[in-house]
Amino acid sequence: MPKQTNDFKARKGFTLIEVLAAATIMVIILGAVLLAVSDVLRSWNESAGKIEGFYEGDSLADFIQQDMQSMILKRDGKAWLQVSYPNNVGMLTGARLGGIPLRPPQIMFFSPTYVRPRFDAEQLMTKSTQRTPIAGSICAVKYQMSYKSPFRTGSANEGSNSRQPNAFYGLYRAVIDSRSTFEEALGEAQGNMNTVENALQRFWNGTCSVLSDDGYYTKGIDLKSWVLSPENFIASNIVDFQVTFAVMYPKEGEVKQYESPYEIAYIEPGTPFTVADKLYIDGKLYQRTSGGGKSYIMPNEVENGFLAFAEVSMTFISDIGAQEIRNLSGENKQQRFKELRMKYGTTTTRKISFMVQPAE
Repeated sequence: MPKQTNDFKARKGFTLIEVLAAATIMVIILGAVLLAVSDVLRSWNESAGKIEGFYEGDSLADFIQQDMQSMILKRDGKAWLQVSYPNNVGMLTGARLGGIPLRPPQIMFFSPTYVRPRFDAEQLMTKSTQRTPIAGSICAVKYQMSYKSPFRTGSANEGSNSRQPNAFYGLYRAVIDSRSTFEEALGEAQGNMNTVENALQRFWNGTCSVLSDDGYYTKGIDLKSWVLSPENFIASNIVDFQVTFAVMYPKEGEVKQYESPYEIAYIEPGTPFTVADKLYIDGKLYQRTSGGGKSYIMPNEVENGFLAFAEVSMTFISDIGAQEIRNLSGENKQQRFKELRMKYGTTTTRKISFMVQPAE
């Protein structure tokens, strides 16, 4: 009987082979579960990143639309709008992707924007119900993309900005208060009619009085670096920003009844131009043909025309895509950047209409 009892107890345990087999099966099951969960989380993160990109893009498009739709355009001899293109912004260069150059514009104009400095230090000391805003409403505004840290002050040197810790693509919006705009941006700073074509670029590359958040004016601020200061940062992870402007100009020859007296031409992204007493366009324009192609025309054909609308396009990259872009290196990083932009990017477009013709 004792022997039979010992044999019975011995049969209740597991052999080493059985334990190893069970452990192996468990590892396989856990691996499969982790792989499935990892795929689900990756898909979730990608989808969440795209949704966030659409939301940010739509909100920013509304903001830009309100600024540009109210911008002032006149033919009084001053420059009221200038669009220029830097040589490069990080890996955004003149190279083309889908026919569009990957080089974002710097847009400089004047607008009675509702988001602007309104009170100086003296008024900030009074009760909010008794404050008198700064006279005037027209402000000098500039939009610019840069590759730099949003937490550090900017430099006029793009290469220096790109070496800052946490440097990445961002959009900046700088606004000069109405007083400084009237005294320094709309006055003699623009020069004479012979130099009006680059008047706004000269202004934004120079110095001006700037109103700080606490309401005090600081004279002689270097605008080229101030534009890229953290206070002017409005959007992160934006890897493409393009604006196509449409110009309406009179048709040549006899116009038939019920036919529009105007033609429409488009200023291609990457083409600098200025709106002043006429349109100064440094490059070709194109018309859209019935077959979906392009027919190019010369700037002198539209110089007496006016801006009708603009098509704004912005691409945001998700956090996953941004991390991969930060880690890019090697000879093929430009091509890899384009692939990541296509894979993780979400693009928002907006059409902005201007008033029919500029005031004289």
